Parts: sequence; C-alpha cells; structure tokens
Amino acid sequence: MIRIGSVFAGRFGIIEKIGTGGMSDVYKAEDRQSGEIVAIKVLKSSFFLDPEQVERFREEGASAAELDSENIVRVYGVGEAGGTHFIVMEYVDGVTLKDYIRKKGVLSPRETLAITAQAAVGLRHAHAHHLVHRDIKPQNLILSKDGKVKITDFGIARSMNSEAKSFRNGTVGSVYYIAPEQVKGQPSDERSDIYSLGICMYEMITGQVPFDKETSMAVALAHMNESMVPPSDLNPKCPIALEQILFRCTQKSRERRYRNCTELLKDLKIAVEDPDYNFEKKEQEKLLRSNTHVFSASEVEKVRGKKPAPVPAKSGTDGETRQTREAEDTERRTSRRAPSEPAKKTADYVLFGVSAGLGIVMLILLIYIIAGFSGCINPSSHSTKNTTAPTETTGTEIETVETKHVDDFDPETDAKMPDLIGKTIAEALNALEEQGLVMRLSSEEEYSEEYPAGTITKQTYPADAVIPKGTTVLVMVSAGSDKFEIQPNYVGGSIVDFRNDIAKYTSIINVEYERAYSTTVPMNVIISITPSSGTLRKGDKIKVVYSAGQPYVQVPDLTGMTAEEARTALEEIGLQLGMIYYEYDDKIEADHVMRQEKSEGSRVRVGTAVYIVISQGKEPVEKLVMPDLSGKTRQEAEDALKEAGFKYVVANQY
Repeated sequence: MIRIGSVFAGRFGIIEKIGTGGMSDVYKAEDRQSGEIVAIKVLKSSFFLDPEQVERFREEGASAAELDSENIVRVYGVGEAGGTHFIVMEYVDGVTLKDYIRKKGVLSPRETLAITAQAAVGLRHAHAHHLVHRDIKPQNLILSKDGKVKITDFGIARSMNSEAKSFRNGTVGSVYYIAPEQVKGQPSDERSDIYSLGICMYEMITGQVPFDKETSMAVALAHMNESMVPPSDLNPKCPIALEQILFRCTQKSRERRYRNCTELLKDLKIAVEDPDYNFEKKEQEKLLRSNTHVFSASEVEKVRGKKPAPVPAKSGTDGETRQTREAEDTERRTSRRAPSEPAKKTADYVLFGVSAGLGIVMLILLIYIIAGFSGCINPSSHSTKNTTAPTETTGTEIETVETKHVDDFDPETDAKMPDLIGKTIAEALNALEEQGLVMRLSSEEEYSEEYPAGTITKQTYPADAVIPKGTTVLVMVSAGSDKFEIQPNYVGGSIVDFRNDIAKYTSIINVEYERAYSTTVPMNVIISITPSSGTLRKGDKIKVVYSAGQPYVQVPDLTGMTAEEARTALEEIGLQLGMIYYEYDDKIEADHVMRQEKSEGSRVRVGTAVYIVISQGKEPVEKLVMPDLSGKTRQEAEDALKEAGFKYVVANQY
C-alpha cells in the first residue's frame, strides 16, 4: 500500500494519486535523488500473484524504455520494492484526449489534424523500433499544457508479427478502437495502430465512436463487417481531405490502409495546406502523368478534372461484399461537396473558441511538424514533395487554354510562353510575370540527371506558345540526381542524420534498417553500412545496422553472497557493483548480502550499477562497568555514572 506523503522504494516522495486503471495506479512523486517530478505506475496488489500479469507489466516498462520520442511518454526504469512492482515514467502535466473530447464535444479539423500528426510521429518512432502499441485510444494519448501529444501505456505492445492472441482472451486493446485483424486474433503490425488512430480521428471530429453496440463482441464484429457513418454526415465541417485520410486509415483490409506513418504524415501535411484536396481524384491524375518536358494532351484532359467513372451500385445489402461497400464509400467521398445548409447544432461549435490557448500552441507545433515532413516520401511514387517554394500548390488541377497560332498573336491580350526548362523557380517566376502569366508549382518533383535540384523540368505549354495573359502555367521542379553517395562518416554517425540524408531517395532505393545491441557503440549510432561505400541508384539496396545501446540482462539473486561474490556475479553478466551499505541484522550472517537495489529477474542495461546492503550481524550489546560510588558526593556520583555510560534517576530519601 502506497500512502500519500510517504517515501516509496527509499527514493520517491509520493505527492498525489493522479490516475487508476484496470491493472495499475499512477502516482505523482518527487525523485529525491534528482529532484525531478515523475510518475510512478504501480501494479495493483490483486495481480501480484499472477505471473502472466506481472510479466506483462514488466514488459510494458522494458518496451517503452527503449523509445525516445517527444511524442511518447518516457520510461526511466522498472523496479520492485517490498514485493510491489512499479514503473518510473515522465510526468506529463495535462489531460487525456478522451477527457479533452468530453469537455469540447467535437474538435475542429485543425485540432484533429494536429493531434493526429503528433500521435503519428510518436507511432512512427515506435514502429521504427519494431514495436506495435496495439492499444491506441484517446485514453492513451495525453495532451500536455504546452501543446504536445504523448503516447502512453505500452502494456500490451508487442514486436511486429509476434504471436497474436484471440480477442476472446481479452488480451487486445479497447474494443471501440480495435483493428479487424486483432479481432480475428491475427498478428498486429503498424497498420493496426494506424487503424486505431483513424478511429481516434473519427471520435475527435464527430464526438463519438463509429461503432457503439450493447456488447463488446457486437462492437468487435462491427469493426469487421459494418461500414461507418461518414464523419461529414455527423459534422458538416469535416473537410473532404480529413475524411478521406480517416477512411483510408480505417479500411477493413489492412492492405488498403496506409502502409506506415510516413505515408500518413505526408497526406496529413497536404490536408492542412488544402482541406478540400481530393486524394482519390488526384491519385488517378498522377497515374497518367507524362515523362516528356511538355505536359501531354491526355494530361491536360486530366488536369481539367474529369470525374472517374462511377462504381456500379448493387441492390440489397445481404449479399453485398465488404469490397463493394468500401468501393461505394470511396465513390461517395470522392463526389462529396460541402453542404450548403448550416450546421444543425451551432451551439456544438461554440466550444471551438474556448480552448484558444491550446489551439494556438497546437497550430504552431503543427507548423513545426509539417516543416519536418519535407523528407517524408511516399514509397509508391518516384517523386518527392517540394515543401520549400512559397508558391507551391498541392495538386495539378488548373484551367488550361487552347494555344493560338503565332500569326494570331495580340500583344494587348496575349502572351508568348517563355522557355522555363532549366531555370530556377525565381527565374521562371520572373519570366512568367514579364509576360503577364501566373506560375503554379506541381505538388510533385522528379529526379533528373540533366537538371539540378530546384530547376524546372516540365511546363504546361511549349516555349513560344501563344496563350492569353493571366493564364496559369503549371511547372514541375527537379529533385536533382537520383544518385545517393555513401559518405565515409556515416559509420559512427547518428542514424537520424543518415535518415535525413537518404529521405528523398527512399522511394527508389530499398533501405533496410537493423537495430543491434552493443556494449561499445552508443544508442542510435551507426555500426555498419552495406555496401560501405560507392553510389546507389534506383533499385539498389542498402542495409544499415545501428546501435540499440547496451543489451538488457536479468539481475541475479545476490542475497547470501559476500560483497566480492556479488561483484563477480554482476561482472560476469556485464553489470557493476554499486554502493555498498551496511546494516545490523539478527538473521543474515555478517558480511553477506541481505538486500539488493534491483530485484532478481529485473531487466537492466549492461553496465548498470547495482547497490547492495551487507549484514553486520547482530547488533552488539555494550557491557558497562558499574563505578564505585561509595563515599562520593551526589555530584561526584552523577559524574561517575555519566562517564561510565549509565542513565540514572536521583531519588531523595528523607
């Protein structure tokens, strides 16, 4: 039992209880050694005798301790004190997303995108460490007062493709946010977390979960078989881009979802810049993009925005397949337009202005996050985003015009298309402005050996074409060479720096990452690269091995050993003997370990120092010699007794 005001584990001053769950309680505490405020997560006593639950609790701490992200609650350590298992975590001053939704009812599209983006950044970090959370829900997303979103509770996290357990065993996440494959008991992967995050998006933008049935099993079956009500039906302010992202996250088939959080973040960036962006329509246009310097006639037709052929509808619902329903949902979202009627409940949106402070912070943070996405490339495309040009657009849809014959040129109304190929963006902009034309950048770049990065490779109209003044000209920009040079200083350098350098090549070069424990190489430092030198191009492969830091080992039982025996036992597995303390004990033989800082079986990194307490045996009883007080005065007698170490009472006799 932990009491408020007490010192737990000889180190943590318990301040208050800040949360409780099915398995554990969470306390706010002060670390007496560092002076920092931390959170202590304590396993409830009812689970102490359940080895499976104890191991699950330890795994949570061990899994999260390997992660280091601004968007994940940091875990400092796992321990046991007096039979009580606990995890020491970063203390986050804030509220859960669930509480925030309850307070506001419905979140704005901007808030929804900002929170989703930060959560996706945290998940991307966990997935990069081959860890699937498996329980993403608003209760496990904390919004701090400084506007950060942090993922917590890796209690049921597992390595990717690890053995799955059936939903009926109650070992998966909350049923309201669970992915269909988790219901079926299939292995989870990063797309399972993306599904759950999509359900969180739904709840943020609508104020409710998509499936709310009488029983958990009914909800689980709905995730597998039922289509959700489009969020725009419940909240007309939900923009089409957000809705399409949400629906792609929550496809029944995981093959139709985003493959990873990098892809998701790429689309979130577009949705922030252009809420009306229609991903499905634009994707069809991209497939027909030409490789010539001048956009082809077929591309021009696509640029004019022809609608795709509608998906034939099937009558009835009993025989309707899941794929057909998803296709119909796609068609419905593609053709949706913003409703002209006002929202039914205007009062629901008044709350949007209440949290202005948090909104401003989130907006600033979202802009920061977006700026960091410039290296996020869609692996299915051979092009990269240009996120630096101020005139960038997120699509290619423009109104094109017919060119005139040169003999029909009218200097009052017409302009001659300049040759922009090879020019910089600034040069192209000036050339177009001189002719009274408007420049619009394509949202895509292309690799080019001929044209340096940042120069124009394509333009809508050929040079010297006669077009009306004021016409918008779409241009494409070079991403530079598709060659990637392997630098000699990559080995021994930061994995983060390497990822940044290779980011724009990941659509054409297959990069394999491997984490390896190392006793000599610090965490996140590159150990080896294969090939170790040379130039990589489209289709090539590279393998990068980087350090996961010191490996974990289990602390042995040191009780009953001498100090030297304990030192030897620790050093044999890569641990160190820390401070040695001494206490008297009636039961433990003198000069032997009576207690150790970290309990037997605790997982700690190699190199960790473990302190021990050595018994001094029974506390000695000092024998006192009674002085001879006969013939002494009272004062002399008192002085003699004090000097001999006696306590005394003076009794007067009359």
